[in-house]
Order: sequence, then structure tokens, then C-alpha cells
Amino acid sequence: MPVYRQLCMGFLSQLLTHEFNNSLTSLSGYAQMALSIQKEEIYLKSAQVFLDVSNRLQELIQHIHALS
Repeated sequence: MPVYRQLCMGFLSQLLTHEFNNSLTSLSGYAQMALSIQKEEIYLKSAQVFLDVSNRLQELIQHIHALS
């Protein structure tokens, strides 16, 4: 089982890294759009995307803590 556990931890770490990169990329992109367009719906969309991705990151972190 230790090998399986290490594989799971590696996989979850990769998912966490990928999701973290997605959150930074989406937040940056929407922030740049919001600043250039200056429309409220873009600010709201940016906030919603960031909340969705940050919730996913929290879920992955909980899985990593559960396995460690």
C-alpha cells in the first residue's frame, strides 16, 4: 500500500499544481479584461471564477491532508 499511497499523493500534488496555475491564469486574465473594459459583469465573472477554482483547491488540499 505505501506505493499506492505515494502514487495518489503524486497525482493529487499534480492536480493541485494544475488547479493553482488555472486559478492564477484565470484571475489574471479576467482582471486584465476588467481593467481594460471596465464593466461590472466582468468583475463579477472574475470573482466567481476565482471562488470556483479556490474551492477546488481547498478540496484537493483536504484530500492531500487525508492521505498524509
